[in-house]
Amino acid sequence: MKMPLVSVVMPTFNSGSFVREAIHSLIHQNYPRHELIVVDGGSTDQTLPIVRSYMGDGDLKLIELPPGLGIPKALNAGIAAAAGEFIARMDADDVAYYNRLSEQVTFLSNLPEVTVVGSGVDRFFEDSGSSRSPQWHDHIVDNYLINNPFFHPTIMIHRSIVDSGLFRYDEDQPCDEDYELWGRLLLKTKAANIDSSLLRYRVHGQNAQWDPRKHRYKAKALRGFCEPLGIADPALIDALVEFQCGNFVRHHTYEVLHAYARRAENEGLPRLGWIHYALLREPDYARFVIWFRKAKGWPA
Repeated sequence: MKMPLVSVVMPTFNSGSFVREAIHSLIHQNYPRHELIVVDGGSTDQTLPIVRSYMGDGDLKLIELPPGLGIPKALNAGIAAAAGEFIARMDADDVAYYNRLSEQVTFLSNLPEVTVVGSGVDRFFEDSGSSRSPQWHDHIVDNYLINNPFFHPTIMIHRSIVDSGLFRYDEDQPCDEDYELWGRLLLKTKAANIDSSLLRYRVHGQNAQWDPRKHRYKAKALRGFCEPLGIADPALIDALVEFQCGNFVRHHTYEVLHAYARRAENEGLPRLGWIHYALLREPDYARFVIWFRKAKGWPA
């Protein structure tokens, strides 16, 4: 049986220090039938000469965009150029393990009801250790309200959700573009995460630069997820944004999240991830804060 083609979409911008290692990790995959689509957003360093040095046999496409268009437009352009039955994401500063593509193709082929699959990562460079995302669809949905349930560069999708129009990044979403997309997808298709590390995720100062627009666009993403469920109460959205962006819980935030946790249990709504049962269990704000600080490993 012919192996399905995988298209790997990799946005670049001044990625010359890292992109060669990323490309080599794809060259050495144990899944041979794949193409790499590099979408460059106006690099002024050695990124483009490095990428061009690997072109020639047809399995690397280079799309050059003007600077300043943003990641969502770059990703949409790469996906539009993809020929594969499966489309994978990867960042130019990360390194794929040799079995990354084969594991995800096998997973999606064996579970045709799943159209989006991610994986865990091993962090390196300025941090180290392994990180995991919730594995099955219901757990992913139950974590969405308080955290991004995927490592974006580990994602592989089935082409069918691109062709149907479901999988498209919002080009008016300058940050949290993946989180906004998951909020639209999770109620319409099945997703999963493989419970192993298939990518080395480079941690450095530019991974999570603070963006003053983050609160606004995080709220937009949450409203897109919550409105079809009838839970887009402004107080709840504000509390969720505060928790995600600030990683702390004020008294008012606790009250709002505690009330929602009880409602979620009664009505079968998405839970609040790792804090859900503590919100139900701890009888007041002071007790919850003690539990929260201990769970985070902070001093009492």
